[in-house]
Amino acid sequence: MAGYFSRLRDFAYKNPNNQDVVVDLLKIAQKTINDDTKLGMSYCRQLKDLLWDRLDKRIDIKENYKLIHKVLIIESRYSLDSYLTALEWNRPIKERFWQPRRKILLPVIHDLEDLLINDKLDEYFISQPPRTGKSTLVLFVLSWQVGVSPELANLYVSNSGTLCNAFYQGLKEIITDTSTYCWREIFPEVAFDANSFLNAKETWLEVGRVKRYHSLTCRSIDASLNGACDCNGLLISDDLVSGIEEALNPERMSSVWQKVDNNMITRAKETAKVMWIGTRWSIKDPIGVRIEMLQNDPKFAGLRFKIRNMPALNDKDESNFEYDYGVGFSTDYYQRRRASFENFGDEASWLAQYQGSPIERSGTIFAPESLTYYDELPKDKDGKTLPPDRIFAVVDVAFNGSDFLSMPVGYQYGDIIYIDDWVFDNGNKATTQPKVLQCLMKNQVSSCYFEANNGGEFYAEEVKKALAEINFVINIMSKYAPNTISKNDRIFRCSTDIISNFRFKSTARRNKEYSMAMRQMFSFTILGKKQHEDACDSLAMMSMARAILFRGASFEIFQRPL
Repeated sequence: MAGYFSRLRDFAYKNPNNQDVVVDLLKIAQKTINDDTKLGMSYCRQLKDLLWDRLDKRIDIKENYKLIHKVLIIESRYSLDSYLTALEWNRPIKERFWQPRRKILLPVIHDLEDLLINDKLDEYFISQPPRTGKSTLVLFVLSWQVGVSPELANLYVSNSGTLCNAFYQGLKEIITDTSTYCWREIFPEVAFDANSFLNAKETWLEVGRVKRYHSLTCRSIDASLNGACDCNGLLISDDLVSGIEEALNPERMSSVWQKVDNNMITRAKETAKVMWIGTRWSIKDPIGVRIEMLQNDPKFAGLRFKIRNMPALNDKDESNFEYDYGVGFSTDYYQRRRASFENFGDEASWLAQYQGSPIERSGTIFAPESLTYYDELPKDKDGKTLPPDRIFAVVDVAFNGSDFLSMPVGYQYGDIIYIDDWVFDNGNKATTQPKVLQCLMKNQVSSCYFEANNGGEFYAEEVKKALAEINFVINIMSKYAPNTISKNDRIFRCSTDIISNFRFKSTARRNKEYSMAMRQMFSFTILGKKQHEDACDSLAMMSMARAILFRGASFEIFQRPL
């Protein structure tokens, strides 16, 4: 069959005006995909290439465009990407949900294919900023689920009846609005009766046939789930925490989890797939509690799960959601949103809502309001900048990956240290070392302390050698951190000195790396796990380095003996 398909395809390329051969190729692909999915999908891809080639050559545009849609429909049962494209085929591209967002959200769709089609996952966690389409994407995927497997019962749970009703109405619209969506074309064999298969009051929807447990049931977490649904399809947990006020209430968090554990999860059969989406307000929210179980409790070792967090701004401080046709959010937009939170001293809400980084405020050491900021270095009575007592730096070395090289530069005036520059980069040595050299020279740093652990000693020697080659005189010291004290303890012990005696640039004066370091600093909590502590640890090193680099000297006047 494969050889016959290839010969037929080659004939079609040589005879672009012959539409009958394309119809024959379509029939072969449709028949094959039911018996051999991989081969059938390969036929579909080849057929789409042929049809797009004909469209590029302006050959029978209307007919070939329809044929591409038919190929996508064939693929739809085995590809969520193809399904989402086929579903909105009749809509103008700018009005579609999937097409403008595809290049950004495609990794999420591949994850969901592993959850629902490839059976590689049992549970999936996704966090995205507000209004980036996570709930709508799940709605579209659920519309695929009820079409492909109409006998399965699916359950949607959220924090309020309003959200549940919106999800129910959204699925109803996809199935019933035939002028906008092609759901009926994709699943023509699935029965749907708008008169008997819908219940707006109870927010359930049925496809295929009326069953005891419906194709979709929507319930708020505070409503009764007993008897409402036995989920053997997809269980969707969407924003179970309503907001920051609820997240900061330990009793409410405990109550929500009890309802999740006793009511929601127990509704799911062992074969059901589970999807968790929502704003990560707290490490103690239901998503955080569930992740903690899956990661650390050996009894859950057999469950396959994946966590995907898509923050508003990436490590380069650029937007992750620049969708096509202007429906996304620019870097400037997110940076302005962040500045708004920072101006009100609410860095934690920015990190939770937009960066997917939950913070326990009770355990946060460096709250934005606890630090002191400056716009300029101290000046004399004539308005000239006073020379500092000394300029020194410390380097917490890293060699790319998730860890950041952190080098704050301190201008010391008496007991007060002004952090006037900061190298903060998670690139490799080829990226960070030139930055370190440039920063040391630009600030005329006189002394620099490197932590010797994990290759820091060799890094320091290379920096020292490079500076010597250009005759830049600097005192460089490297020393191993003591193994008798953890990083968290070191940060905690030095936190009082940092809060009292360190000064930080105001928001408007920070460059991108300085801002990234400050955000990491604000998010550090002694209650959290697997978090970044590079910025805080380098400041603790600086606090301790004062004693190491600048020990006081004693002197005595005596008569010369000779």
